[in-house]
Amino acid sequence: MKNFWLNSKPTFAFTSKTSLDIELKFQTIYPNTFPVLFSSARASIPAILELYNKGRNDQIFTAPYSSHCVLEAISRKSTPTLNYKANLSFNYHQLGFVFANLPSEIIVDDRADSFIFNSENIFKHSAISLISLPKVLGTFSGGLCLCQSIEIANELKNIRDYNFDYSFLKYITKSLSYYRKHPFLQLWHGIESVPSRLHEFALNNISEKLNSFHSFSELRKNNIETLKDIIPIKQNDISFPSAIPFRATQDIIQYFKQYNIEIEKRFFNSSLDWALPKLEQLHLLPVHHEIPSNIIRNAPWTSLSSAQI
Repeated sequence: MKNFWLNSKPTFAFTSKTSLDIELKFQTIYPNTFPVLFSSARASIPAILELYNKGRNDQIFTAPYSSHCVLEAISRKSTPTLNYKANLSFNYHQLGFVFANLPSEIIVDDRADSFIFNSENIFKHSAISLISLPKVLGTFSGGLCLCQSIEIANELKNIRDYNFDYSFLKYITKSLSYYRKHPFLQLWHGIESVPSRLHEFALNNISEKLNSFHSFSELRKNNIETLKDIIPIKQNDISFPSAIPFRATQDIIQYFKQYNIEIEKRFFNSSLDWALPKLEQLHLLPVHHEIPSNIIRNAPWTSLSSAQI
């Protein structure tokens, strides 16, 4: 039986595509943006901080329980902090949800696990939105910066292409980590935060996934529609979430487990407000395009009490 990940599972393919080909393809989907492709979302973070001349003395607010990759990437140039009153902010749209009361100056909108279906209003808080392609499209690797201007995009490309080209080494170590996690995953973690382009071997996979972008969007939308009368979901006009947080019963956990859908437990700011955070450990139900709607629909939702929603 197929295993389902919290995010869609990456696949492998080869091509003669270039980074520019992929960037232009993304621009047809997000016409008001100037896309820049990196080897991963984390690899773009030091480049963004360099673009804005941020250094070690600059403290940047990051969400509590941020992933190691975000903290490590920020630390390459600046200093991450939990201090809400810091002058700078790394605006994480956790699971694809929008949060209120953001700190004053936002460096970047981290939409790593947000499926953006409408880019019209993504530059409300910052000039760059960041996406993790494996988390959103199920690609092998790749991170995308959607930039508000061509000047910002060109500056990021200059920073990306100036560094020693680690793209092949990144590709090899990440590929091998799928077959033998240690020591290749550690090697990949060590070099991945260096800004660089994505190796050509990984580009066709992205191109193929983009051909299915609109069907992926509809499948995710259908899953959310299936759930909206069961679990209150605060939606927005920019993106679909990658997972829905709630308090699962053992019946629900066991039900999804029989379909190899793991209901993970993670900390989530359920207040959707950074000024008054309410951090809770909640179960996450993935709603990406690989999860069949009928499996979600037939779950034993009657076992949920109002206190669990």
